[in-house]
Amino acid sequence: MPLLAVPKELIFQAVHADDVADAYWRVLARRAEGAFNIAAEPVLDPNALGWVFNTRRLLPLPLPVLRSVVEVSWRLRLQATDGGWIDMAAGAPSWTLRGRASS
Repeated sequence: MPLLAVPKELIFQAVHADDVADAYWRVLARRAEGAFNIAAEPVLDPNALGWVFNTRRLLPLPLPVLRSVVEVSWRLRLQATDGGWIDMAAGAPSWTLRGRASS
């Protein structure tokens, strides 16, 4: 992919559904309490996404533009996620290597 248009605010972590299910079972089995971050490393930011997609160049895109494109493409049934997923990804705290949340 020669060009990736992505908002600089889009910083998030990802987790697989199987890992979430495994974490729930471990919490129940061990009767663990508290908060847990089971998302995978690394934190995904525009640079990491560029690397994943083998992008030659990143193009900063305003977050509202991406949300609008995602919303329209969802309404046209071109893809399966509505614009709310962009809001959620952009608003999620990202965990640094020190374990502190930043937004």
